[in-house]
Amino acid sequence: MTPKQVELVETSFKAFVPVAYQTTEDFYESLFRVSPHLRGLFPKDMQGLRKKLVETLTYVVNGLRYPDALLPVVRDLGRRHKGFRVEPGYYALVSAALIESMERAMGTAFGPEVKQAWKACITFLATEMITAGEAA
Repeated sequence: MTPKQVELVETSFKAFVPVAYQTTEDFYESLFRVSPHLRGLFPKDMQGLRKKLVETLTYVVNGLRYPDALLPVVRDLGRRHKGFRVEPGYYALVSAALIESMERAMGTAFGPEVKQAWKACITFLATEMITAGEAA
């Protein structure tokens, strides 16, 4: 990610926070509608997982400027997801659903430049998680 992309993610996240939990609900609904085969990987009650997603996104955004602290956590998350039977191809499905949900929730605050910054952020995270999961 470029420094400008990091800044855009950090700044746009402030607009995301008020709609975060609503967005995670929309995200999971979208994900399961487009990729119903993934539903079995998740618990029946999604409330706790939605909270964890918001907490993880918060941690990531706050850590983008501190990769030495962020990357071990992201890589551990990748290893744990491997244990949850998450396959590398699933990350693209999750990424697309999350970007679409954020775009719907944030409207004009999620313009093309911000969208590209978030795509770069999620791609960066997914690459680190996949690499760590495959090495596990």
